Amino acid sequence: SKTLCLQCLDSFRDSSPRPEILIPVPLHCARLFERGYNQADEIAAVWSQTFGIPVDRHALTRLRATPSQSGLSAAQRANNVRQAFAYRPKRKYRHVALVDDIVTTGSTVTEITKTLHRAGVEYVEVWALARVYRK
Repeated sequence: SKTLCLQCLDSFRDSSPRPEILIPVPLHCARLFERGYNQADEIAAVWSQTFGIPVDRHALTRLRATPSQSGLSAAQRANNVRQAFAYRPKRKYRHVALVDDIVTTGSTVTEITKTLHRAGVEYVEVWALARVYRK
């Protein structure tokens, strides 16, 4: 995964100004226990080391276990993650980069972005390894 993360760096090098913090998309604690790792955490760690931007793994939490998004329609995905996140940072951030592995319909990052904006974050960038485009 580190190799793939490093190959994506050129896409983010031009991000100016740089975000203050990287925030990985959180897993619910049950899913984290089941999987043993959070892929967004792993990606954020590589990008943090490369860009010198800290990671805040505790600012954003998943409030409830949501069913897997795979196989769901865009509307079902949006409903699945509605109000599923809470943002409680130790300090106030104006500009953050939300880190995810794959953005499919954008439902998760859209819901998190709404949560961050409601909490006063002004700028949210989404940094992901891949984006799915549908015809």
